[in-house]
Amino acid sequence: MKTGKKSFFAGKGFYGVLLLCAIAVAVSGYVVFSDDREELPEPVNVEIWEADLPEDAAETGEAETEPTAGKAETDPAEEVAAPLTYQMPVSGSVSQSFSGETLVYSATLDDWRTHNGVDIACDLGCDVKAITKGAVVEVAAEGPLGNAVTVEHAGGIRAVYANLADGVALKEGDSVEAGTLIGRVGNSMYTENAEQTHLHLEVMRNGSYIDPMLLFEK
Repeated sequence: MKTGKKSFFAGKGFYGVLLLCAIAVAVSGYVVFSDDREELPEPVNVEIWEADLPEDAAETGEAETEPTAGKAETDPAEEVAAPLTYQMPVSGSVSQSFSGETLVYSATLDDWRTHNGVDIACDLGCDVKAITKGAVVEVAAEGPLGNAVTVEHAGGIRAVYANLADGVALKEGDSVEAGTLIGRVGNSMYTENAEQTHLHLEVMRNGSYIDPMLLFEK
């Protein structure tokens, strides 16, 4: 009997200890949870008083926006340059259009061939002017184009002013602006000397021939 009573009280003692442990865990959890909640930062509310705002902002309830710190103002040198404009090199009408890959009849050579430029009819000795700014890359006095000046313009544009008169004053490396005198219309282009007096103008963009008149269309 003594053995049975001892087991009974020993068993109750075990459950008592277990109950005390559970209570201790619950209490400590509550304390920890309470401490954590007390340590959480409270949200910061920025109050804007009407007295600190301009009159118009106070009426509308809108705060004046401050400029972003460290933001640099736009440098005029970094602004996108305006697109180039082109002017006609001579005053006159087109007597022979650009043909591209289409063959056209040549009255001078009495055959069919492509016409890589445009012929602009004008009087003999008419001033020929640069279509836009650029630099002279070649001045030629011989060949199928006769007296010719080649100018490298911006944007991959290269223009050849051909069928000029003798006495071209420009030389390789010279800079030109829109309207700079290139030369005067002559009759030096033997492949077209049976045609009406004209300026023969060829234009290439990035190495490929294009219709020069496309530059002057608005």
